[in-house]
Amino acid sequence: MTHRTNSSVLNDEQRQVATNLFRYATWANSLMNRFETVLARDREEMKRQLLEESLVFDVNLLESEMYHCLWFGVLYIVIEGWPRLAVKDQKITKLLRSPYKRLLRDFRNATFHPENYDDKRIKALMANGQASIDWAKEVTKEFNAFLGAILR
Repeated sequence: MTHRTNSSVLNDEQRQVATNLFRYATWANSLMNRFETVLARDREEMKRQLLEESLVFDVNLLESEMYHCLWFGVLYIVIEGWPRLAVKDQKITKLLRSPYKRLLRDFRNATFHPENYDDKRIKALMANGQASIDWAKEVTKEFNAFLGAILR
């Protein structure tokens, strides 16, 4: 059973945690949207370079990577802080049981504490292709919906 609580049943500490998490969830949502917009813009050029095996260092094509990495990193802030809220939500609990959660943590660590550009921790999550992105989208949307609802 999903427990969608409103802010009147949160104690002061929970309300503070929820407000903080909602800020990061909102950032994650904005970064996700920018990633999708920029990726749509650059997708054909990326495909062309991949097919021609002519990948060149193109600053313009790094923009989608930037939004992708920032979105995933900020999303993991919300995931890390979630237990501090001390409330239950069936959808979020199920999503966070995914093996993608650990891969996302490793991805975040590789992004913000890089060892090298071709870090295997980034490749591990990306090896799952669209499935890992779809999971992150769902987590982002559920956190925004849940936190927005309880703070009303």
